[in-house]
Amino acid sequence: MRWAERKVVKLGQPLTGVGLVLLVWWLIGDTEWAKIKPQNLWLAHPRDVADRLFHFSRTDWDSVWATIQRILPGFALVFAAGTPLGLVLGYASSIYKVLKGPFDFWRSIPPLAVLPVFFFWLVGGIRG
Repeated sequence: MRWAERKVVKLGQPLTGVGLVLLVWWLIGDTEWAKIKPQNLWLAHPRDVADRLFHFSRTDWDSVWATIQRILPGFALVFAAGTPLGLVLGYASSIYKVLKGPFDFWRSIPPLAVLPVFFFWLVGGIRG
């Protein structure tokens, strides 16, 4: 295969996967099952999603900006703490061996299982 053909195949495979997901989503969105009242709250038709995406109102953009303003400081704190800690753990194998047990424990817990615990902990700390 020539260079250009390999690039097309390499790009085409992921696009085919995305296209299949969109096709299945579109077909499910056109069924009667998806139009039953409760389901259309969770499974909007791709046409409706694209329409909403391309016709954002001022309040939609305000919500997006508010979300970004909440996420960026958290990311900055995690980056500022995690980068030096990761470098220290990478260079000092003795420290890594000490912390390997707690890291493996936390790594085995799914984030969605921890989310409610942190939510109640943080909200309780704010109110209490």
